[in-house]
Amino acid sequence: MPLYLGMSRNEAVITARKAGFELMQSAPPVYKLVACSDYVECGLEDVGIHFGKRDQIVEIDLVEGERRGKILSGLKGRTRRFFNEPYNDHLRLELLGPETRRELVDGGFSPVAQDSRYVYAPRGITVTVSHPRTADYYLETLAFIPPIETVR
Repeated sequence: MPLYLGMSRNEAVITARKAGFELMQSAPPVYKLVACSDYVECGLEDVGIHFGKRDQIVEIDLVEGERRGKILSGLKGRTRRFFNEPYNDHLRLELLGPETRRELVDGGFSPVAQDSRYVYAPRGITVTVSHPRTADYYLETLAFIPPIETVR
């Protein structure tokens, strides 16, 4: 079941249903899961789907969970270490090189904490790292975004 960047919400919902899955979103008042209809963020098992202003997929995240483990289990060498060991900034730079930009985003461990999001625009990749106060840094997500050509 291929979901891809630029796909409309309607196409994504239909594609997921044809494969026997349901795109879901959190809904108030008790934040239960309901069918994906209008939120920016929806999910498909352990994959996060983010929709932009035109209601098209603008980001696909591999989030924590069993599915991420299955996807990343076949990796080898430095790439395997990067995704399976405690986060290491030196290894990120060695593996991906310098980022296009670094952003601070709402934290995964606390609403007041800020996570670092490293954007690799030409590669179409972002890496988000949480900064819990009492533990090692933690690789929160690896996401795919539309690649952007940069001027050199």
